[in-house]
Amino acid sequence: NSGEADFTSWSSTFGGGTYSATVEPPTPPPPPDGGPRLVISHGEVESRPRDIEAIVNADPFSVFPGPLFGDTRLDINGGGDGFSTDSYNSDIGPYDPLTAGDNGDLGTNATTNVQLPGPTNDIGIFISGDVDINGEVFVGAGSDPAQVVDINPPGTPIETVATGGASVMSDPLLMPSVTVPLALAMTCTDLIVETDDPVASPAVETISEDKCYNKVSVKNGVLNITRGVTIYVTTSFQITTSPLYTSFVGNAADPPASIPANAIFQLTSGVSEAKIAGNTQFYGAIYAPDTDVKVSGNVDIYGAITASTIRVDGSADIHYDEALADAGNTQV
Repeated sequence: NSGEADFTSWSSTFGGGTYSATVEPPTPPPPPDGGPRLVISHGEVESRPRDIEAIVNADPFSVFPGPLFGDTRLDINGGGDGFSTDSYNSDIGPYDPLTAGDNGDLGTNATTNVQLPGPTNDIGIFISGDVDINGEVFVGAGSDPAQVVDINPPGTPIETVATGGASVMSDPLLMPSVTVPLALAMTCTDLIVETDDPVASPAVETISEDKCYNKVSVKNGVLNITRGVTIYVTTSFQITTSPLYTSFVGNAADPPASIPANAIFQLTSGVSEAKIAGNTQFYGAIYAPDTDVKVSGNVDIYGAITASTIRVDGSADIHYDEALADAGNTQV
């Protein structure tokens, strides 16, 4: 986890012995978010010491390879106005549908397609309804897309829903679990931004630094992100609306200029389910390696979601920000 990037030493006792290790940068020093490190470990049991030295490389990587990545399952059911993906690059400018790119790729680490009783037991990629993927569909390393992707109605070619067809990943996407940095873990509270009448009683919360929340609930409200932050969530995550109202996550002063990498939500294994629903605009990225994420309603997401499983119902549009592929900003 990036919160452990400053690790320099460790010591412990076990089975009557003592063990310790130090981590030292080589000369010249590597970049702070990657590069080789010299690990020196020491062990001693009954006055018999042993030392081991190894050089390891801590290369950063992005956990957001596309707009949606489900470790074991992606379930896309396009309804209403349909489901679509495309891409843009916030480093260049705001999203513009006239210049949108075709890197709206979907992906999974799954290498097979299994349908068992109960939706939580399914494995693979499931696509139905009105779906328009401006990009490719990636399946797990070493697999056959035909054995992973299930399209309804049966027999529908992948090219009819994905402009780039289907491809196989060369390696699995690593998805380490989220650990809240100790300093933030001791200050976790609840973030409730809710109102039943946003016209008469606006609900607005502004965040300008890294935070930890047990519960995040935004309903008919505005979560204003003024600068780059990481928000850790430990029990519940919901962005919803009532009919006819809206919710917003991003830069409230200038929504089109919102930078998705400025709002990184990291969900721990304690979050059993996460939801974005209703008439919601969301500028940000969600990393939930142990959590089921559901998207429903008339949702516009600018950024990306990487989760254990993802289910989409309705007319969601997911605009992938290619700047999230910059590992220096989005490693975990």
